[in-house]
Amino acid sequence: MIEIKPRKQIFTIAIVGRPNVGKSTMFNRLIGKRIAITSDYSGVTIDYISRETKINGKDSIIFDTPGIVETDPRYDKILQTIDSILSKSNVAILVIDGKIGLTEGDRYAARILQKYGVPTILAVNKCEAQENFASDGYELGLPVVEVSAQHGIGINDLISEISGLMYSDKVSENEHISHDNEAVSEIKNEENQVINVIVLGRPNAGKSTFINECVGFSRVSVSDKPGTTRDPVYVPFARNNREFNLIDTAGLQKQSNIRSELERQTCSKTYKALVFAHVAIVIIDSTREIEQQDFVILSKVINEGRALIVAASKWDLIQKKDSENVLRYFKNRIQKGLATACAVQVIPFSSSTGFGVNKIWSSVAKAYYNWNRSVSTPKLNSFLQNAISVHAPPRANGRQIKIKYISQIKSRPPSFSVCGNNVHLLTDEYKRYLINALADQFDLGGANIRLLLRRARNPYHKQDK
Repeated sequence: MIEIKPRKQIFTIAIVGRPNVGKSTMFNRLIGKRIAITSDYSGVTIDYISRETKINGKDSIIFDTPGIVETDPRYDKILQTIDSILSKSNVAILVIDGKIGLTEGDRYAARILQKYGVPTILAVNKCEAQENFASDGYELGLPVVEVSAQHGIGINDLISEISGLMYSDKVSENEHISHDNEAVSEIKNEENQVINVIVLGRPNAGKSTFINECVGFSRVSVSDKPGTTRDPVYVPFARNNREFNLIDTAGLQKQSNIRSELERQTCSKTYKALVFAHVAIVIIDSTREIEQQDFVILSKVINEGRALIVAASKWDLIQKKDSENVLRYFKNRIQKGLATACAVQVIPFSSSTGFGVNKIWSSVAKAYYNWNRSVSTPKLNSFLQNAISVHAPPRANGRQIKIKYISQIKSRPPSFSVCGNNVHLLTDEYKRYLINALADQFDLGGANIRLLLRRARNPYHKQDK
């Protein structure tokens, strides 16, 4: 059962307009951080994004919406998105380009706003030059503010207009549900037990379809064309009595395939979002073979120290008779292909049928729990002796490797120090054996276990005096 926790008593502002008038730049300016990707190309914002902030001391949430164009093939989806936002907004900011003046596209956007009866401010953007077409805006009969979002000109005047509407009789106190809160870095996850989960993968692996299946409605845009998602999209929701902040991200391309500044910004935003996550779900397309880019993404998660779940999408397209072999292929390929030893869970699922989705979320909750766990030193050393008796470390360069003891030095992720003679010569295969044995013995699946090798100090080695 999907439920979205309501957030009441919050003032809601929607930024609306046709593409490439500077809506995302204005969004970034109003919240005081560069969250939305901006570009000279039109239609960069595809999904809406939002952020909580304070306007004149009042808790507010600002929505950056996709550009409205009747000829856009995604027009129906864009209109549904804007409808869901405007239906719960207290104030709308209609943004037009002051360098161009009022266009038919601006008039069309104004007519849409008029249908909702939302108090609207006309922000004439790009007015840093003395000569502009700001006066055209008065045709719409709206309060006009000349601004330059890029340079910060007129933003205080815009905030004053918004503040005036906050306490106007036209605007009632907002009691609507806010579906988005991107301030994940400010959430007290330990107190609220909210798990920040980022969804990563190559382009068109099925990340957005998976998220829409999880939250129960079409929150993020889905297309067969790679690159539909650009900004990280944050979706708080609850499942199985557990709260999550779900982060949808752009498909991560090979470095050699990144050819534009927009693609570079998109990739950078995704990796920055990984920093705020506790658990990463890396989605791989089960109908395609694993490529080097999949290992690049997995290595990023492992090096960042996040709990890790690998989910194989589109499992409904795999024939039942082949499913066991395909799953075995993915598990073995991932284990052998990673430069760093890591015990990885691979869970098959289908967003179309819902198969495996519940298992993913129960595994996410368990991986988060494991990620925070600590194991006592006596239990660890008892485990170590048994592991060595089953499979002793092989000699290296004719030198015997003797592991003396193991202890946990930190959690998030669980990190273990292995001390002994010549342990630095342990092979990757043996390190994988120890990590997998640790995961099996202490049920640490998905925790992204780290193993640190420390040579025992020779007491007879001469020290400098």
